[in-house]
Amino acid sequence: MPETRNKKCLAVRTSVAVLLPLSIFVQGCSHVTTDVQREKTATRSPVAASPEVGRSKISKLRLPIEDYLFSTDESRVLERAISVMTSLCMKNLGYSYREMPTQSIGPVSLTDRRYGITDTQTAKAYGYHLPGAVVAKQPSLSQDEQDVLDGKSRASKSNGEAVPHGGCREVANRSLGVEGINGASNIALEINIESYKVSRVDPKVKAAGREWSACMRTSGLDYQDPLTAANDPKFSGPSPEASERNVALDDIKCKEQVRFAEIWFGVEEEYQRGVIAANLRELKGAKKNKETQLAAAQKILAVD
Repeated sequence: MPETRNKKCLAVRTSVAVLLPLSIFVQGCSHVTTDVQREKTATRSPVAASPEVGRSKISKLRLPIEDYLFSTDESRVLERAISVMTSLCMKNLGYSYREMPTQSIGPVSLTDRRYGITDTQTAKAYGYHLPGAVVAKQPSLSQDEQDVLDGKSRASKSNGEAVPHGGCREVANRSLGVEGINGASNIALEINIESYKVSRVDPKVKAAGREWSACMRTSGLDYQDPLTAANDPKFSGPSPEASERNVALDDIKCKEQVRFAEIWFGVEEEYQRGVIAANLRELKGAKKNKETQLAAAQKILAVD
């Protein structure tokens, strides 16, 4: 599956009985990046990056399901608001604590690397590796602080205040006005994953993959499809070597020649439109859920 090994993720089993046949594991990292996105996104350990990375035209395409998911910028708003409320809760309980939001390492949009690497500038610099991101260092905590944060404290009060059930992190999540996991609704996440899986094996996409593979052979490279190239164990080192960068550039050249990413996007877009139309009632609720969370987060940040 996708290409990153990001940490600080939470796994949620979803089981929505719609047109989607199976329960799927969804992994959410800071902006609710799906497990599927990671498979398609790129692969290798992050490396130190310059401030600027390129954006291909494919990364600017927008899938229909994005109306119901959080963009990277929206996810950062949620994360900042949760950090503010977590820190305030801990302060009220007598702890000097300031949670630092982390920057996610990954694609810049839902379609960035969804169909493999497509940006020449990034490939020249990093091959299949992801440009690095600074991850904020979290404060060191005592065991008491950690227990209050996670809801495991046995104390009923701290600093004269009642220790909240579930801990300060749960309090912060509830502050966004939606019970449960903050982020996109399960049905939107499932459609995002299932559309990727279904479109990946569509005859049009498989035919484009064979054309891409034939193009790569003209450069002496033998890969079944672009995801096989991106996940080549030879490219799993801490930083990209020249050979990896050259393969990534050939990969992009062949994708452009056979319009691989455009074809896959078109197939997936069509599939999503059909599933969205069949599940519109649930998705309207998902969109309202998203808007509620964003409004609550922006209100919190406005007074921080």
